[in-house]
Amino acid sequence: MVVESGDSKQTEKTENSDVALLMSGIDPSSDEYYPTVVINALLKILKDPSLSQQYQPATQAILNIFQALQLKMVPFLPQVVLLVINLVCT
Repeated sequence: MVVESGDSKQTEKTENSDVALLMSGIDPSSDEYYPTVVINALLKILKDPSLSQQYQPATQAILNIFQALQLKMVPFLPQVVLLVINLVCT
């Protein structure tokens, strides 16, 4: 789950902000909170070309999270699949 605003720089900042998650109604007692924080952090690693050595471990971590979440991972698919397609194309 990603919290978005009109500005792309603002979207990137709020994507990883715990405060933004809290304000959107996702608190640490929610089942979505920790997977959201971790997946956003892993996606940030995958977006950074200087961390290319960490792509394989980050991808493996995302796959492990998806395996553990099973059907609860569906809300994360659009942002993960889009990023993976962009990585494969470059």
